[in-house]
Amino acid sequence: MKDDSSPSDLSALTTLNRYWVRRESIRPHVMQNERLILISDEHWIKYVFPFLVYLILTAAGIVLTSGFVFASSDTGFSMLAFSIGLVILTCTHHWFFWFLLAESQVDIIVTSKRVVYAHAGLLYDEDIVEIAFEKMKTVEAHKKTFLQSVLNYGDLTFEKKALISRVPHPGTVARAIQQAIGMI
Repeated sequence: MKDDSSPSDLSALTTLNRYWVRRESIRPHVMQNERLILISDEHWIKYVFPFLVYLILTAAGIVLTSGFVFASSDTGFSMLAFSIGLVILTCTHHWFFWFLLAESQVDIIVTSKRVVYAHAGLLYDEDIVEIAFEKMKTVEAHKKTFLQSVLNYGDLTFEKKALISRVPHPGTVARAIQQAIGMI
């Protein structure tokens, strides 16, 4: 039997709904008449500081491993510097790879009935925050710093209590939530 549907024929909404079905394992049951409105990752700013740490530690490991600094000194000290540099390079590389894999599994999902913030860690640290619209009266978008304004990310606050950080385009997401609640 031939499957006539190809990925190019699928609409964006159908693709998002398929993604929602895959992410449904976070919460096994879907509410009746629930529609997917928006799926978003956290803002890329969360990678900047760890990347800078990675660059600094990698540079330090390369300098220690290369031996240019300790070329004129004792051979034993040069071997110790080489070993420390190799350990720094190996540990830094593995830590950064682990960080990238762990942080790539964060989703902000907005449906017609709720908001779900899901952070699924690799081996531990799984957080799922669900905010149902029937209990919610307000949603606020905040950009507190100049950097947040320039890079267009911020925080969402629900009922002055629950907080989702590093939301890209927080005003647009808050507007979508307000429309789903019926405030707009």
